[in-house]
Amino acid sequence: MSKIFRTDIQIWATAYVRAETEEEALVKLRELGNRGIEVADTDWSTPDDDVETHISGRHYSDPDLPELSLSPFMTIAPVTADAMDGVE
Repeated sequence: MSKIFRTDIQIWATAYVRAETEEEALVKLRELGNRGIEVADTDWSTPDDDVETHISGRHYSDPDLPELSLSPFMTIAPVTADAMDGVE
């Protein structure tokens, strides 16, 4: 019978931010930091957020692009063998 294995992985994604300045964009991105999101949920704003956030397939020039969004195209970082854990 096959076993189940798990590992944490890093995923690299592109974020798009609507802001007047680079500093304002950085503040909005920092609000996003260290938060877990459910990628199946297309709107992952929380009640405490002032910024609407989405995973969006829209082009960055689209006027309807959300204020803060992640591109749905993401890259999984290399996974090392020592990162694997068996699941009991």
